[in-house]
Amino acid sequence: MNYFDDPRLNQSSLKEFDKCPYLYKAKHLDKIVPAEDSDALTFGSAVDCYLTEGKDEFDQQYEAVARRSKHREDDAPIQLTMSAYDKVMTAIERVKSQPVMVMFDWMDTQTILTTDKYKAKLDYFGVRNNIGYIADLKTTANYDRFIRTIDDWGYYTQMSFYRMMAKRAHRNIKRFKCYFIVVDKSDNNKFGVFEISQSRLDKEEVELKKLIRRFNHTVRVNSFRPTKNKDTCRACQFYSLCDHAGCTKKDIIKIGDMPNYYDQDKTKFVEL
Repeated sequence: MNYFDDPRLNQSSLKEFDKCPYLYKAKHLDKIVPAEDSDALTFGSAVDCYLTEGKDEFDQQYEAVARRSKHREDDAPIQLTMSAYDKVMTAIERVKSQPVMVMFDWMDTQTILTTDKYKAKLDYFGVRNNIGYIADLKTTANYDRFIRTIDDWGYYTQMSFYRMMAKRAHRNIKRFKCYFIVVDKSDNNKFGVFEISQSRLDKEEVELKKLIRRFNHTVRVNSFRPTKNKDTCRACQFYSLCDHAGCTKKDIIKIGDMPNYYDQDKTKFVEL
């Protein structure tokens, strides 16, 4: 079965439920709201596809066109304007040219993990010496603000979900190292690799399990009520610095591109 056709719940669906249970129901159960589609999502998916699935798969899924068609068949390639295609290629080359990316060469790409109820698709995943390694590729409109907005986009929750699924699939894993590979999609095309604090992910997992229990209860009693006033809070520019988030500089650290950056047990961190 195609991953996207699999009805099991993923982290994206959980985030949508957390935002508004009523919207989740309309989108996933009643199917009266179409899946979100935007240039930003298309860009990120295209870069992700090329880097983790290869050029052949990318060529099957995407095509460069002078002008995007308003109506596209379901099985037709996703269209990228020539301008968007060039930006995608530039971002891909930017990532591929980084020496630090050797950290992830040994890892499997597009790893699918499933349970009876849940599913996850990890960009990079591997296990060595009972240590689980997870890396997720992110494209961002503003690299310099990535750390400030990371919680707003639910990326900590997403990585916590991936880690939880990996724990269930690989009982021998004793600890984890989790990373975001971040590339700016604007013309400056900045790049960085960040390691996420495991203590932060531990806190996220507590909240994630609460969310899953709330989701299961809502499904059981079939009471999908809209959430009120939450969007107003999340739109606040200070949201990531308050509430349970408690974002600090210790939560995410930029990895220096240094000669011994790949020494996983003695990794050094610096601001580039």
